Amino acid sequence: MLARAWVGEQVGVLQWWVEQDAPPMPPEEVVRMLLDLALRGRYWATGFDMPA
Repeated sequence: MLARAWVGEQVGVLQWWVEQDAPPMPPEEVVRMLLDLALRGRYWATGFDMPA
């Protein structure tokens, strides 16, 4: 289930980015953001500090 959720959110972001008339950011930035999210998680992405 975890893998399906992770892949689903990755595909959802990429689909959103491709469907834009003028992509809001370059592909390298999208990849970097998805990688950051994958490595650091949702807690980090929402602006919370990582627990010690």
